[in-house]
Amino acid sequence: MGFNDADFAARSLVDEPKTYGRILMRYLILSGLLSISGERYLNGQEKSNQNLTEQPPVVVETWPISGSRDVESGVIEMRVRFSKEMRDHSWSLCAAWANSTPEIIGEPYFDAGRNICVIKAKLEPGHTYATWLNTGNFKSFRDDDGHPSIPYLLIFQTKGTVPASRQGRWIQDIDYFAAAFPNCHKDFYTLISRKVFEHEIAELKANIPHISDVAILFRLDRIIASLGVAHTTMNCLSGIGAEEIHLYPTQTHWFSDGLIVTAGLPMYRKVLGARVIKIGAMKPEEIQDRISPYISHENQPWLRHQSSIFMALAELMAQEQIAATNGNAQFTFAKSNGETFTLELAPEPPQELTNWISARDALPVPPGLARKHPASFYWWEYLSNSKSLYLQYNRCADSPEYLFIDFVSEILACADSNHIQRVVVDLRYNGGGNSEIIKPLLKGLQSHGALSAPGHLYALIGNGTFSSGMFAAWHLREDLHAILIGAPTGDKPNGWGDVKPLILPNSKLQIYYSTKHFTLIPDADPPSIEPDLTVPFTSADFLAGRDPALETALSHSTNTN
Repeated sequence: MGFNDADFAARSLVDEPKTYGRILMRYLILSGLLSISGERYLNGQEKSNQNLTEQPPVVVETWPISGSRDVESGVIEMRVRFSKEMRDHSWSLCAAWANSTPEIIGEPYFDAGRNICVIKAKLEPGHTYATWLNTGNFKSFRDDDGHPSIPYLLIFQTKGTVPASRQGRWIQDIDYFAAAFPNCHKDFYTLISRKVFEHEIAELKANIPHISDVAILFRLDRIIASLGVAHTTMNCLSGIGAEEIHLYPTQTHWFSDGLIVTAGLPMYRKVLGARVIKIGAMKPEEIQDRISPYISHENQPWLRHQSSIFMALAELMAQEQIAATNGNAQFTFAKSNGETFTLELAPEPPQELTNWISARDALPVPPGLARKHPASFYWWEYLSNSKSLYLQYNRCADSPEYLFIDFVSEILACADSNHIQRVVVDLRYNGGGNSEIIKPLLKGLQSHGALSAPGHLYALIGNGTFSSGMFAAWHLREDLHAILIGAPTGDKPNGWGDVKPLILPNSKLQIYYSTKHFTLIPDADPPSIEPDLTVPFTSADFLAGRDPALETALSHSTNTN
């Protein structure tokens, strides 16, 4: 499971189920498998002028269409069209998992043009079929010159009755996951061994009769998180089992000195701003270590960013024997004046958790500049006292209100009208999106030399700076020599991303897999982008309305001599 803005960009694909149903496996093949296979199989990458005849054949069309979910059962002719004439009487049809291929009737054959292979098969109703056309050591689909076709996974479902039993439906889902997930995720078997993955899948299937739906969700989540890829996640609230999940009626956030309650329901006003000392018998730091296998992360900052959210999942806390079997848990709090007290918190269904009160409003916490417009994709303000231009970039996407390029034009117009001493770009709340969006800002700052001169451009970063937000921080420092202030980013400079969705057919669970690997630092592999100036953000700072990172950026000397 994962919670970040980059995930929501992918989730928008699921909002149109008819469209998604048609294109899901095209994404699986084209965005996952072939981007990998292409790198592995295409010849002559160093040549500037490629000869098509020297390249391997590829599957360009299949019937049934890969990803179809409404194929008629019975005896059919499956057809596979290749990009070139193929060698006759030569083919490789391989199972993606046990019994995943249909019953083949007779021998496959090529049509007169020798670019369409016809495979007569018997299909059972309500079944998921997955067949590799070439894979591993089996590469008998070849062109006349002997080039093996790039492997292709033909996967589809037949119409028919969904398995009547709960166990049957889950097994069908897990088989689908076990076939599709490794084949669409970039570098899958370099992240986890085939033996370990297959063992985890077999163990999960064996335990289905004995565990609840929500326990199955957590088992799947743990398998997904074991890849150690922060972008590769599961939305546990997306399908069957979601109705079993309950949340505690408080929201917490890690500061540099501990876990603090930042919001709660009205009846828990007393705990707002308090530090969480224990949940049950364990300290929050110990709980974070206990539940870390369920959290997709590549570094400690992102683990910390996500762990407070996972601590709110009552069923997970009960499964890990931190809370009671019904989810109730004893929370021990400490107020800023040293007073400690314990409350038993009972979890609630997510849909019943409304009317949240924030600590900022209830205490109240003095308002700060950085939290003026938390819901905005981006906004800016001219600070006349310090002759500074502050802009907050929260989403790497064009706002529905106005385009980012227009936002940049406003900023540059302000800079032209005022004697700007410094520019501060706040990326602390940027969870990602489209890395291309920031380009007009980079070009605009570069064209206004005074704005990006050494010592005049700053960027604020933290553990919520993730994905394309992290890329923005990197480019501001590398391209424009910005000074980074705050805490290490939640994402690695070298890592996996560009997520695509995969939906399990029966449970409707939404899983997000990574299709690309990005390398910003070729000669090293640091866990985060580190700030040039590390500035802790304590609970006392939060309660007093202070923003030490922004204060540092506005007061830092611009003397570069």
